[in-house]
Amino acid sequence: MVPKRPLKEGAGVTDSEHPIKRRLLLSTIFKGARDLHEYMPHFESRMRQWVKEEVNRVIDPFLGSSNCNNIECPTGSRTLQLQFDSKLPHRLFTGSRIMSEDRSPVKIILYDSNSEKLVTSGPYSSIKVKINVLDGDFVHDQNQEEWSKKEFDRKIVENRKGKRPLLNGELVVPLHDGVGYIGDVSFTDNSSWIRSGRFRLGVKVHSGCEETSIREGISNAFKVKDHRGESYQKHHPPSLDDEVWRLEKIAKDGASHKRLTQFGISCIRDFLRLYVTNELSLRSVRYLFS
Repeated sequence: MVPKRPLKEGAGVTDSEHPIKRRLLLSTIFKGARDLHEYMPHFESRMRQWVKEEVNRVIDPFLGSSNCNNIECPTGSRTLQLQFDSKLPHRLFTGSRIMSEDRSPVKIILYDSNSEKLVTSGPYSSIKVKINVLDGDFVHDQNQEEWSKKEFDRKIVENRKGKRPLLNGELVVPLHDGVGYIGDVSFTDNSSWIRSGRFRLGVKVHSGCEETSIREGISNAFKVKDHRGESYQKHHPPSLDDEVWRLEKIAKDGASHKRLTQFGISCIRDFLRLYVTNELSLRSVRYLFS
């Protein structure tokens, strides 16, 4: 009879044991055993490890790699960062879609500060993120300042009592290859009632990646005005089809605006056409109302 020896956990066994070796080890453990409970304290921890390895082996092909672009993302790490890749205008209006300064959709990216590259693959490149409103006095330079998740959450601005939620629209944004765009989202209230008088947009992980600490992203600060003031807002830069009063120093329905309209200059396109074809004529019009 083979003499019984106490099994030392981990002795002669590696974490990457082949299933055949595992079966041989089991047969050796239980050969001649009189009492199964005698071996359980030594066997339980090894069995837990084997089960974990097998589960991971089966589900890994479906979940993809457990890292982001081969970068380890342990809990507590802030190397992965959400960022606004678009600058917002210094003034927004309630009820109007939030657009970037160049009037394109606001772009959000997932960035790795170690490699200084966009995270374009791995499970984190397709997470969903949520848009929040932050107080405008939250940090002065989002590219240099650091903050904790608790500090970020404390700066989230909620709606005023009796008012609708501050943001309306598609507040959850899915990332594709580490990039996402804010859709039809607008403010329902102005920013004049908070101490700083300004808001920021904030973005944080919405779901599916709670176990990983991804740094939240914040936009530049801006003011939100009531939509009634938008009808007099200048466009920077103006489009060719904008009315001519969208240009600086031309007030809507003012003397300059009326005079230009009399000369057939109603939009920016007309203004530029006359400037190119007959600059002297345009200067004469300007002289008449200067």
